[in-house]
Amino acid sequence: MIQRIQSIYLFLSGVVMSFMFFHHMARIEYADQSAEFWLSGIKESGTGDYVLQSWPLLVLTIIIILIYLITIFLYKKRELQLRLVVYEIILIIGFIAVGVFYGMQGADILEGKITMEYFSVMPVIAIIFSILAWRSIRKDYLMLKAVDRIR
Repeated sequence: MIQRIQSIYLFLSGVVMSFMFFHHMARIEYADQSAEFWLSGIKESGTGDYVLQSWPLLVLTIIIILIYLITIFLYKKRELQLRLVVYEIILIIGFIAVGVFYGMQGADILEGKITMEYFSVMPVIAIIFSILAWRSIRKDYLMLKAVDRIR
């Protein structure tokens, strides 16, 4: 039953969140230089030195991806799957909040202007896929509940 549509949505959410490892989320322009905001922190573009480390953001991303992988294989426990998807959405909202916090901190430290890159939209896309997965899981759960009632 891994080929169900909700499993595909959950897989796509995990893949979208894993894209965050490979590209920076924002750029901070300051004094004719720039820094990039990665999951592990804010790095200067020229030297690669960390201006501000954001390890909680990296750990939160790893936790989110692991929960997605676990949720995919819990297809027989739909109630637990529903709860885990809601927790994933809450964690992604927390990820966005922590990311905004570290981005603002980095812009304040460097006294520069932050510009968001296109990879900063990935958590929102993951939330959309999670909502679609939640709806599909709920639909299956209600259908099985109705079949059990008929028996």
